[in-house]
Amino acid sequence: MTSTEIVKEWSKEKFNEVVRKYKDRIIIGDHTTDRLHEAQRKATTEEEIRMLITRKNPEKVGIQANGRIAAFFREKTYFHKIILEEKEEGLEIITFINVSNPHNMVNENARISSTKEW
Repeated sequence: MTSTEIVKEWSKEKFNEVVRKYKDRIIIGDHTTDRLHEAQRKATTEEEIRMLITRKNPEKVGIQANGRIAAFFREKTYFHKIILEEKEEGLEIITFINVSNPHNMVNENARISSTKEW
């Protein structure tokens, strides 16, 4: 099992509850957009990322083996995969990446551990 493998499915309601708890303390990490192409990185603002998690319901949410929250937001032809971590100072967005294949939403190996099919 990898540390990014989903080990527990979360409800959208639970995710929204956590986001509301930290609404004024959402932190964009130093490496949040590192996995985007340079053009995507330039076109994506920190405010857009914050608005995505605070205003849109995720398609799926799960907890990774490393304890971080993985949320997946559907767009027309792809998904936003956002990895978040609850910290004392706020809710940190660790990773923001676009994935085209929903089977790759879970992790790079496209495996889901002990959850029903997404």
